Amino acid sequence: LGKFLADMAASIQAWSQKTWASSSTSDFRKQNLLEHHITQMARERKEDLLYVLEAGPQHSRVIAAAALGFTRDQDVLSPLLDALDDSDSRLVCNTLLGLTILEHPDTPTERIASILQYDPDSELRWAAAYCARTLVERDIRSDQLTGAARSALHDSEPVVRAQCCLLLGLVGDDESFAAIDGLIQDKIPLVSAAAIRGIGALGKNSIKLK
Repeated sequence: LGKFLADMAASIQAWSQKTWASSSTSDFRKQNLLEHHITQMARERKEDLLYVLEAGPQHSRVIAAAALGFTRDQDVLSPLLDALDDSDSRLVCNTLLGLTILEHPDTPTERIASILQYDPDSELRWAAAYCARTLVERDIRSDQLTGAARSALHDSEPVVRAQCCLLLGLVGDDESFAAIDGLIQDKIPLVSAAAIRGIGALGKNSIKLK
């Protein structure tokens, strides 16, 4: 089990790096092959991962939280939601990653929205923003996520601002138009590009702003 978790941690780290850095067809193909490999391993050892998340040492629980998302199995949703309330920020961060990958339609959004809007840890807010935007892309929407994203447009973390521009564009949030429009001039290119995409999405998804 120890070797399996170590291999899983290394594979997930490599997958995460490729997710953010892939820029060619070859890169995307390698990323997809790696994701398929992780998914197979996670599904084969799902029961072990669930046990580790519930009762294993803390370092192993952190790995299991992310790995369980790759199972895409509804049985892991409840244990992951329980882990969101853990006091260890590393575990919460990997749990948010697990929920992002899981993309389960019954995922409650209140806790994710709370982390996005109020948590003092910028890494957790980043993870919550990424999770929230991914869930919205899968039509998992709520007033809590929309409200949190509006507030987070002014976050000090650029990735949070960028993800929230995309999220609010997807939901067609009229109230966010001025704020997103202003972020087109953000000094961080990632945020500026996301704001442009967000404005385009608002024009597509908001009847009022079209």
